[in-house]
Amino acid sequence: MSTLLEIKSSVLRQVQVRQSFRRRTEEEPASSSTEVQEPAAGAWKPGDGVEFFAQMRLILKKGESRQGLPCPEVLLRSSSPAPTEPVNPSRGLRALTQEEVEMLYEEALYTVLYRAGTMGPDQVDDQEALLSYLQQVFGTSPEEHAEAMERVKKAKAPTYALKVSVMRAKNLLAKDPNGFSDPYCMLGILPASGTLREPGPHKEQRFSFRKGSKRGGPLPAKCIQVTEVKSSTLNPVWKEHFLFEIEDVSTDQLHLDIWDHDDDVSLVEACRKLNEVIGLKGMSRYFKQIVKSARANGTSGPTEDHTDDFLGCLNIPIREVPVAGEDRWFKLEPRSSASRVQGDCQLVLKLITTQRDTSMSQRGRSGFLSYLLLLSRLLQFEHRAEEPNSSSWRGELSGPAVTVLCLHGAQSNLSALQLAVLHWQVSSRHHQTRTLDYGYLLGLLEDMQAHWEEAASLPQEQEEGLADSFSAFSEFGLRLLRQLRDYFPATNSTAVYRLELLLKCLGKLQLFQPSFEICPFETELNMDIAAALKRGNREWFDKLLNSQSPREQPGPQRLAGLVKLADTIYEDLQSCYGIYASLFHSIIKIDFFTLTFRQLERLVAEEAWVLTEELSPKMTLEVASGLFELYLTLADIQHFWSSIPGRDSRSLALAGIHAPFLPAVKLWLQVLRDQAKWRLQGAVDVDTLEPMDSSSKHSSSAATASLCFSHIQELWARLAWPDSAQAQGLGTQLSQDLCEATLFYTELLRKKVDTQPGAAGEAVSEPLCVVLNDVELLRKAAGQALRGLAWPEGAPGLEGVLPRPLLSCMQALDEDLQREARTVTAHLTSK
Repeated sequence: MSTLLEIKSSVLRQVQVRQSFRRRTEEEPASSSTEVQEPAAGAWKPGDGVEFFAQMRLILKKGESRQGLPCPEVLLRSSSPAPTEPVNPSRGLRALTQEEVEMLYEEALYTVLYRAGTMGPDQVDDQEALLSYLQQVFGTSPEEHAEAMERVKKAKAPTYALKVSVMRAKNLLAKDPNGFSDPYCMLGILPASGTLREPGPHKEQRFSFRKGSKRGGPLPAKCIQVTEVKSSTLNPVWKEHFLFEIEDVSTDQLHLDIWDHDDDVSLVEACRKLNEVIGLKGMSRYFKQIVKSARANGTSGPTEDHTDDFLGCLNIPIREVPVAGEDRWFKLEPRSSASRVQGDCQLVLKLITTQRDTSMSQRGRSGFLSYLLLLSRLLQFEHRAEEPNSSSWRGELSGPAVTVLCLHGAQSNLSALQLAVLHWQVSSRHHQTRTLDYGYLLGLLEDMQAHWEEAASLPQEQEEGLADSFSAFSEFGLRLLRQLRDYFPATNSTAVYRLELLLKCLGKLQLFQPSFEICPFETELNMDIAAALKRGNREWFDKLLNSQSPREQPGPQRLAGLVKLADTIYEDLQSCYGIYASLFHSIIKIDFFTLTFRQLERLVAEEAWVLTEELSPKMTLEVASGLFELYLTLADIQHFWSSIPGRDSRSLALAGIHAPFLPAVKLWLQVLRDQAKWRLQGAVDVDTLEPMDSSSKHSSSAATASLCFSHIQELWARLAWPDSAQAQGLGTQLSQDLCEATLFYTELLRKKVDTQPGAAGEAVSEPLCVVLNDVELLRKAAGQALRGLAWPEGAPGLEGVLPRPLLSCMQALDEDLQREARTVTAHLTSK
């Protein structure tokens, strides 16, 4: 009973002398609501209050999920496989005719049958296995294979040559008094006997030097090459390149000497003069010094008068040169037990063919083209062996495929740059017919870029082919970017990673652009990408509009779809900001978020303007509800932009969008007033005027009313009407409606108490406590809600001060609630 008396006395002490809200509202009709018609009778049934506030709660939850800027960790929700990209068989390399296929097959067989050099650990050294593999690749029958083999075996064997690049040496002996040497290299081809070969007539099927020069005889000019002399160094760098014809791959050797040059004219000048002479007669006087190291086991002794001092030599069997070539350091060797040498020499060796007796060679098809066609054939065959729908294949070729390509590339004398270009051209075209892993394609571009910086250039025809491949791939990539949301959804981490790799590939293409004499792009590639993104945004918006809110539908039917469309656009902009923007900006320097936001907000603003103009003359409660929800989402889009540092929303197309929505908002707030009353009516009807549980002192209806007021406060904060004058009118009306609903609830409570049956002499303390606690709870809830309805009055420095109309409303409501508390207390006490 003490609690009851404390509450009662507290309420009674708050009696004020100013005019009450009840009397004021009876005397002053609410002028702010006269611009919009009152809800039609029967438009909303009393029982709809629950459904209305449930719907309002969903709207509020939608706003809660849009607080703050999006994080990638929240957006990326799936790691399932990425959507399948479109492929088109016609975008691959041109299909070969049957004759061309047969020629290519013979070219591959010829490459295997006449292979030379040492196989690597990852290569197949079984000729039958390689031939069987090629038969599978080309799908030839045993009879067709036998016929092709017969033709290849009857062909002339290829002419081999050895490419030698003398790069550098290190840690050589010092031969001069100054502690250095003046080194140069002398190199040539030795037959198995150790005698350097003289040039002679060609044999029937080979271009070769004639054997037969006696041991230690004159050295033919074309068998000897000499590098420049590098003065005063023990670590010379030459980087000079030579080509030697090979007659017998299995027995010939490369012989290299390094000498210290002492005289102004010695072996170097002698060899240079010798290389200018066609005949050999009279040349013997030049060779005494040249042949001293070339003789087997050496015949000169340390006491001999040497013009140049010996620094070391190398003997490399041609058969030991790897098929793929090699770049390595060789340890220098002495020419006799009496020689003292030290140091190493770096050589780049590659065994190639200079003449091939194949149909493709006879018809002028270059090794570059043959390799391209062969690689394409092998890549298609190997990819078919993978999973049918695999889009993550990284071009891993089998051992036989790698071996055949290595043999053909070496025999065709293709440079590392040419091989990189070929693999990119074939793989990028193949990707457009059957999807490959973008990481694999990016690796090919990086490999090509590395070799591009080292090499001088490509022949014009090959550069044109590369430019065409760049154009085709960029066109393919641009089509994918136009449908960014379909093929790279922001919620799929796998798809987003594929997008990242695709953008890196396109970024690499931009790096090559300044290197081309024939530019593959008419404009800057990033400009083309930006144009593709804009076009894709428009196509995506139009598709969304046609499916959700087609223009041919009547306005009221379009409205619900436009609400969904606006929600979808907001979610898409979140994805653009949280996922796509950083990728596009960091990789290809495009501000994708700004580009997309500006375009989409303008498009949705145009649709909203048109629809509100159409619906305003025939405003109904249903239309007002839809327009209210649409406006909230449009306001969220506008707020999203302004929440990003450095962005100003005043320049947006949505900046003034609130104006046509004002009538709908006013009508919706009137609906809110009626629905709030019906919700309170329903809550009081089922209230037993008993505490909800042992920890609370109020009944269930007070909790419901308090929650309704809290939702109204949240809704006003979400509305955040931008026009201060209009916001004052809306806020004033809403505060009056809230006060009216509060008093309406207290009247319902009093009537509820009146209808409660009571036995004679029954104590009234518990019902009185519950009712007074309900009134007190609602007073606090209404006060908090009213303070949350504050609007800016425009005067500087008054941001934290309640507007005068709102303060007056709160004071009047307090007075009315105190009076109601006294009335209820007196009424229950009298009973």
